Amino acid sequence: MNINAKKAWGFSLIELIGVLAIMAILASAIAPRVLDDIKRTRQDKETQQLDVLRDHLQTYILDNKAVPNLAVAQWTSAIASMASVPVSKVEFNERNFRRGYFVDPRFLTSTDTPFSGFTQQGGLSNPPVSPRIMLVSDLTGNAPNPPTTTAEFNAIWDQTAGASIVESSDVKISRLNLRGVFHRVILTNEQSAQTSFRLEDGSLNGIPAAGAGGDGVVTRYVINNTQISLYADPFPGGALDEVFIADDDKNFAYQFVSSQWVWQRP
Repeated sequence: MNINAKKAWGFSLIELIGVLAIMAILASAIAPRVLDDIKRTRQDKETQQLDVLRDHLQTYILDNKAVPNLAVAQWTSAIASMASVPVSKVEFNERNFRRGYFVDPRFLTSTDTPFSGFTQQGGLSNPPVSPRIMLVSDLTGNAPNPPTTTAEFNAIWDQTAGASIVESSDVKISRLNLRGVFHRVILTNEQSAQTSFRLEDGSLNGIPAAGAGGDGVVTRYVINNTQISLYADPFPGGALDEVFIADDDKNFAYQFVSSQWVWQRP
């Protein structure tokens, strides 16, 4: 016998089967955890993305002094313009399901009305009734159509019994309340001739003259940081007298001071 012969090393078939069986057991135990981690990561990411989109929407509203309507092309392009991403990244989540844009049907009115959008021109004569918006995303399917009643909107917003959309690990809702975005501006005219004001670069708006019934007063609700220009009498044709930014509630009066009529804070 050749004592220098080397013994051959290797795995027997039975040993290979045993190793494969152990690997299968480990895989069956680890795979669900890995898949759960991937799913949880996707869910957390969608929560973050929806909040980012909501913040971009608010920036759009403040910068443009406008609120997009319910048309998909409108609200997605508005957010995309702020986020510097393709519209498709706003409209669809990472599972390629369509997100939803819900606006309270009583945003501007005291009755349920489909929201047709808002662009600030001369400002609002009355404060918005319920200026709330929701962005909705479902990782298992397309978001449904927006609610048509405030009752349905409230149920989703508050997650009360009967809500047609229920938040979960797969269903995300990001809420935006614009109540604090609108400020009240009161403009009082003590002169017996009309004066005027302008919001941003919009059209000139007259302010009634003072009369037997008292001073002329205009009250407007405007979006935060709106630039307001105040003009001397007459209307039209009066010279620019004062410019201010509506960063909170403001009051200005057109008064006779030191032999001339000027706009100032009373």
